[in-house]
Amino acid sequence: MELLKYMANYLKLQIAKKITNKQLEKIILPLNFKKRSYSKYFWFDENQNNSISGCYLYYELPSKNFNKKVNNNGVLTSATYGIVSYEDLQMQNQIILELQKAFDGEIYNPNLNNNQIYKNTLTKLQPVEKKLGLTFYNFEKKLKSFDYFFKQEYEEGEDNLEIQSLLIPFLVSLLESFFYEFYISYLEINPNLLEKILIQKGRLKLNYLDLKNLLEKEKNLTEFLASYYNFQNLYSLDYAFRELMNLELLERWGSKKIGDKSYLETVKNLISQRHKIIHNLFSNDNSTPKNILDYKQILELIVNDFIDLVEKKGYRLRFSKYLKLDTKETSDILKNPENINKSQLIKKTPQTNQTQLKTEKINSTHEIENKTVNNKNYIKKPTENSSKNKNQNPKKQLKNLSLPTVFI
Repeated sequence: MELLKYMANYLKLQIAKKITNKQLEKIILPLNFKKRSYSKYFWFDENQNNSISGCYLYYELPSKNFNKKVNNNGVLTSATYGIVSYEDLQMQNQIILELQKAFDGEIYNPNLNNNQIYKNTLTKLQPVEKKLGLTFYNFEKKLKSFDYFFKQEYEEGEDNLEIQSLLIPFLVSLLESFFYEFYISYLEINPNLLEKILIQKGRLKLNYLDLKNLLEKEKNLTEFLASYYNFQNLYSLDYAFRELMNLELLERWGSKKIGDKSYLETVKNLISQRHKIIHNLFSNDNSTPKNILDYKQILELIVNDFIDLVEKKGYRLRFSKYLKLDTKETSDILKNPENINKSQLIKKTPQTNQTQLKTEKINSTHEIENKTVNNKNYIKKPTENSSKNKNQNPKKQLKNLSLPTVFI
């Protein structure tokens, strides 16, 4: 399982003149940025599921730490975090260019240690792909949380029945929630299919509470239909996806093996263990840490096998493949911090030809090319502790690099 790291991508604009929040908002609010606090703004485009995690903008007020020889008018920073869509990154580039056009100044990319905006190499996924891909990505994140918790709680060779009684229901819940969320997401982006299934079913029992929730929009039609299935019951799950996507999941899982057992037999055993724990307060002494890791592995296998089936229908759902920013410089810095030092990260690149960065209109069919801008010193004023930090380990120096705080 390959997960995208929670990277932060920054673009900074050292503005040439002092500005007020009112002047800033005159530029950014028409672009649908929303104010989060005095100096923090957030953009998120829900239209056609364009955004995945959105784009932040920070106004860092002038700091005493800036070199007095440099214009001390503050810094505007656009930022994206973790998994981002093509549109999120486009906005991160666009807003910094719009602000440079309005207020002048120097652009600096602390991730690439140069004066370039990001070349948007991300795949422009369709709305359906982003919505379905998020269900798979969230599943992967939860499995990572499971791994972390498991390592924290288990010492090598040590059994803990209380932890086992917690982790087994968690794995079954994870299986159930993935297929439930995928089912709902698929119907929400295929309203014609929803109508077709409802017509095929003919009369559906609608009790008072269902009717009340539908009328008051506490529940939509997709959730109403999904409630007819029990996604912890493998036969109900299989029927739901045969009806939805013409997939024969149980037959497929019965034909695939892990060790001497089929996928189907192993996941049935997992669900059986969950029922004993929940309904009978029963804890199986034979559920060793290795057994639990085997159950975790089977979940990973069947969900990835399911994603393979869906991708064969033409969908691109693996964000680790399609939404990975192709910046060799960034990955080298993060993987090999010992090869650089703090001054290299903060300074701009050496003086180059004076070329004004031209703003380009950013839309869904045009890609921003990397440009070069005026290059001037962009360093922090040496502090009292600079001599102490000079010989500091490079990894510690990286931690000391000042970047905006995230409040998501």
